[in-house]
Amino acid sequence: FTRSLWQPAPVMFAPRVIPVTAASGGIAAAMAEARPGDTVEVPQGEYREQVRLKDGVTLRARVPREPILRAAPMSAGPAVIAEGLKGARFSGFRILADREAPLSTGILLRDSVVEIDDVEVKGAGVGIEIRGSASPTVHASAIRDCLAEGILILGASTPWLSHNLIQGNKGAGVAARDGAHPAL
Repeated sequence: FTRSLWQPAPVMFAPRVIPVTAASGGIAAAMAEARPGDTVEVPQGEYREQVRLKDGVTLRARVPREPILRAAPMSAGPAVIAEGLKGARFSGFRILADREAPLSTGILLRDSVVEIDDVEVKGAGVGIEIRGSASPTVHASAIRDCLAEGILILGASTPWLSHNLIQGNKGAGVAARDGAHPAL
């Protein structure tokens, strides 16, 4: 007997690129469809929704910094949330807050190994908040004009922060508390 007769071949899923369109229901609907290895690609436009990242899924702008995330209606943020994730990536977005659409936090990472690159966070309460014990990466991003800290790290996290522009924040550019050990 050959192996193929008594053991079925493993099921393989090819990574997909899932485009976000006006008819698709927005970023959240595309993220719900995505599975590990997939990329959700977002075109230019303004999106008023809260985005939850998923394990192994890349969420990226079709053209860097053209998609704009703002606070979801009746919400004050965060705009992007990652909780307990590994292998996720968030790239190329602008997260903007103002008096009409305030955000408590631009990006909240809790116990997640996430790569964030080429992102701009402007005007949020805290630009990027990193909690827990994971080691996310933030690089080539701009965090500016936030009402408190640009990047706030709480807990035993060891994030890697590289080649970022952090300016004009009312609090510290980078604040590490409760045992945090960022690599700058």
